[in-house]
Formats: sequence, structure tokens, C-alpha cells
Amino acid sequence: MLNNSLIIQLTELAKAFQQRDIKPIICGGLGVYLSSCTKESPITQMIRATQDVDLVFSKQDLIDQSKRNAMAEVIVGELEYIVQDKKRYHGFRKDPGLELDILVPDVAELPHDNYRLKLVKSTLHGHIAEEAEFIDEDLQIIFLSDISRKFADKTDIKIYVPCTTNLMIMKLYAFRDRIEGKRDNPERAMAHAFDIYIVIMLTDIRDIKKAQTFLSRHEDSTIIKEAKEIVKDSFSMCEKIGWQTVLESPLFYPTLSVAQRRDKLQKASERLLRWFDLKL
Repeated sequence: MLNNSLIIQLTELAKAFQQRDIKPIICGGLGVYLSSCTKESPITQMIRATQDVDLVFSKQDLIDQSKRNAMAEVIVGELEYIVQDKKRYHGFRKDPGLELDILVPDVAELPHDNYRLKLVKSTLHGHIAEEAEFIDEDLQIIFLSDISRKFADKTDIKIYVPCTTNLMIMKLYAFRDRIEGKRDNPERAMAHAFDIYIVIMLTDIRDIKKAQTFLSRHEDSTIIKEAKEIVKDSFSMCEKIGWQTVLESPLFYPTLSVAQRRDKLQKASERLLRWFDLKL
């Protein structure tokens, strides 16, 4: 469930960007929640709580300078977010304890600074997420009034969530980022793997058909090829490290035996392989 602070934050962001014809795309753990919360399944009860908002801007909006200026006006002006020093204009905070991270696909036309894209100099940057290459495609539209009764008077305000395939790709990359290298963080890796389980187990035949169309469009893409490698290396069997991190979580079916929990993870791996048209 969303708490009141997060509800207010989402409403403020969605309303302000909608007035400026900018699409606020929510990814991360909150994106998983928003894309799944209206589905009828006990698995939705496992969606983890989050206080962070990972906001992605689409390429279509980023190439428009007036919209980039409007993004900065909304975040640091109208909504009064304060930049976090360590995040160099792509991470912001707002009391009480609300955090906002700005992620962007790579846009060659904009100035770069290592992993950052400079949207508005010394005011608003975006952390480059190469895996968001196709973020504009097949966006899911979420009306705030559909999420909670607390949004009953917000029937015309909408936000966007990546399509299920994009959401999955971003989660796969996030898991890899946290399971190895300088950003190794077992707790964060577990959270991302948990999200991957939730997303794949909430898919249906319509999602699979959409995924097949999406993946066939981009079969030669390095992004897709790397996502498939992450699946093979970390999630192709329940013994792989991705599912093992989920198995270690005390929140993953705590009343079931280890054998029963492993069986659920094996079913998830089979779905994920089918999703990406992979074989063992």
C-alpha cells in the first residue's frame, strides 16, 4: 500500500508534469507496484514498500529544450526538491524523507558528464540508464484514481509506467549492477530479484504476446542481448544466484518448506526463459 506522503508526492509530480505536457514515467520498485496493484493475485501482497521515486523522462521529452527547462522548474522550483550533494543534480530530497532520482535514456545530442546527462546545467541532470533505450515504447497509462480511493478526486491525473518488458529489462540490469562490481549491495540485489519474481509471475498470455512483439522489434539490440545474458546467468534455474537471493528472503513464502519455495522459483525461471525465448 502507498502511504499518504507518497500519494501526495505522486499527485504533485503527475499534476505538475501533465500541465506541461511531460510524461512522468515511474520505474523502480514503485513502478512494479503501480503496474501490478490493480491485478487480482495474492502475489501482489508481496510487493515491497518503497519511499523512493525513480522518475524516467522519455527521449521524446528530453530532446525538447523547453520541456527540459519545465522539468527543472517543476522539481527544484514549484515542488521545492533539494538536490543531494552526492548525486550531482540527478538525486533530490523533499521532507518528510521523500527521495526522487532522475533517470534518462542516453540522448547523444545532450551534453554528457560520465554517467550523467545534463538536462539543465547546474540545476537538473539525469543518471544515464542505457537499459532505458526503448522507454518510450508501449507505455502503460495509470490513472491515479485507479490506484487508491484516496485518489478519487484525481480521475483526470495520469502517470506512466514502462511496459512490462521494459520494466523487466530495467530490473535485470539493476540486479546485475547490485550483485557485482563497485556497487555490490546484497540487500538491494535481493530487492531487485524479488521484483523480477513478482513481475514475471503476474504476466499472462497477453503480456507474453506483447513481449514477443517488442523483443522481435529489437532482436539485434545490445540491450536485449545483455538482458538475455543476465537471465541465463542469474535466473535460468532456481539454483542460479538471482533466485537464490530471493530464496534467502524471509518474506518469500515464509510458511512453505524450502522444497516448495524452490518449486515456485523454478516455475518463475521457466516463465522468464519463455518470455525471452531462451532455452537451457
